[in-house]
Amino acid sequence: MSWTRPSGGCSGRSAGRRTRGADGRLTILYANHVGEASGAEFSLISMISQLDRQRFTPVAAIPHHGPLQAMLRRIDVPVATVPSLRLSRTRNPLSLARQGLDLLAFRRRLGALVGESGASILHANSIAAGLAATTLPRGMPPVVCHVRDLSFPRAAVDWIVSGSAAVIAISECVREAVLQAAPDAGERVRVIHNGIDPARFQPGKTRAEVRSMLGLAAGERLVGMVSQLVPWKQHERFLQTAAAVSERVKAVRFIIVGADLFGEHRDYVDSLYEQAAQLGLRERIIWAGYRDDVADLMHAMDVLVHPAEQEPLGRVVLEAMCVGTPCVAVDQCGPAELISSLESGMLTPPEPGAMAEAVVTLLTKAPLARAISAAAQEAVRTRFSALRAAQLTQKVYEDVLLRPPARRWLI
Repeated sequence: MSWTRPSGGCSGRSAGRRTRGADGRLTILYANHVGEASGAEFSLISMISQLDRQRFTPVAAIPHHGPLQAMLRRIDVPVATVPSLRLSRTRNPLSLARQGLDLLAFRRRLGALVGESGASILHANSIAAGLAATTLPRGMPPVVCHVRDLSFPRAAVDWIVSGSAAVIAISECVREAVLQAAPDAGERVRVIHNGIDPARFQPGKTRAEVRSMLGLAAGERLVGMVSQLVPWKQHERFLQTAAAVSERVKAVRFIIVGADLFGEHRDYVDSLYEQAAQLGLRERIIWAGYRDDVADLMHAMDVLVHPAEQEPLGRVVLEAMCVGTPCVAVDQCGPAELISSLESGMLTPPEPGAMAEAVVTLLTKAPLARAISAAAQEAVRTRFSALRAAQLTQKVYEDVLLRPPARRWLI
């Protein structure tokens, strides 16, 4: 049996059926191209956890490497394994050939799982998964594709949009980027911001316990960054900001939470260690690596800094807001849609000096920090909850099944 979950399996039905199962529910098959868990995968988990199980049955097709399969099973989602599908831009003919074979293997397995699950909708959680889903043969269910990136090959997105019944962009800026690649997409591209479940994303330890675990002295402040160790997240800007803050606030430490998940940026990580030493931060900075207790660590922080430019959304910004940690972010793209500056966070230009000024303001003006904390938590509850994201996604499913658009097929 392909499908596994703690309580059993998933019975198969014929491919392409858009009818309800014996229990009256519609099956949604979620496909992801990797088994590791980062922002896109955490957002998928949050949304599925709030799906109306009286109306929809989620099942998932996930590579076996990484924790994502286990995370889905914990929320009672049957999981079947597909090959990993890591696609990247390259002119190397051998690399192109390998990626082509990987795409075909993923597509073949995904098509078989559509048949086994009897899915009414195939929901691709990434551009890579979307490429496979929109090249399946005739008779397959309609595709809903999530676009979670700002940087992508225009031709790939144009193909995905033309082959999808609906596209979900995680922010207005992502929607604009998709429409630049596929101007005729129009209303098929909808914006649904990622959501957080405030009841689930809560610290399990007290702030004092976590700060003690990290070795902080009494009265020391903690400023952090949470992100994969990849160049576009701009950790070097965080380090420059940290150096500027430490010149003005003496009792302050810094923490970087995250890792090079796919082992593709070792030189970049080494350069960050070297930069931290050159800036005199060796004794002030904590390299926490990949952690499962992000809510605990964020709650222990006095300020979270998110220095990335061209950020599609910034799930870590939402997570910080959820636990009431004031956030300083670059005034662009996704974070600018999440934060009302000086109300639920602080938005700045992308210069370290400007970001440091905002951090120092939050560290030294307690009433402002408390007001921002309360407003940020309220924004998550009312505008950026996982329940709201699930409800909007369910509306997409309903609309797709009523009016599936014409699709382009690869035979």
